[in-house]
Amino acid sequence: MLPEYGIEGVELEWTRSYFRNRRQVVSIGGQDSTELPIDYGVIQGGTLAAIFFLLFINKISNLSLNGKLYLFADDTAVLCEAESWTDLYSKANKDMNMIFQWLCGHSLSLNVQKTKYMVLSNSPSRRFLDEHHIGIHVCDNGMDNSCGCPRSKEYHTFDIWAYGSTRILSGISTFTRLHRD
Repeated sequence: MLPEYGIEGVELEWTRSYFRNRRQVVSIGGQDSTELPIDYGVIQGGTLAAIFFLLFINKISNLSLNGKLYLFADDTAVLCEAESWTDLYSKANKDMNMIFQWLCGHSLSLNVQKTKYMVLSNSPSRRFLDEHHIGIHVCDNGMDNSCGCPRSKEYHTFDIWAYGSTRILSGISTFTRLHRD
């Protein structure tokens, strides 16, 4: 991946050495754990950690989503819009599941419990929102709501009155914090 960004030769070998043969110990209350190898991730708090994380996550923007993806450090927002609540729900769910699959394939995780969605509409439907939650499907049931897959149950609604416009403005924006495994 790094040669794609122009990191080659001595710089590439130096970068690889930064990630090789790392080990860690956890200390709690004066007790130390067994030393274990670290196979994934960047050193948190390190000067280079943020840069390497951004290089690593940058390709998520190549996904063919229904909505628009916004990235800021390890926060992500997806903005979807549609003409009906059913279409909006379908698009947002498909996008979140596509992002989830991409993250899993790159040794990253998404905390569904911390994922929130916000509805911007001139005709909010609280009943629809109460019955339909954005979910991350790890089952084989597709988008079936009867499965036990984790769901984001928290949403916020904002009424938007579009002056001089007859088009319904609807959107679900999902905000999540990405976690390094």
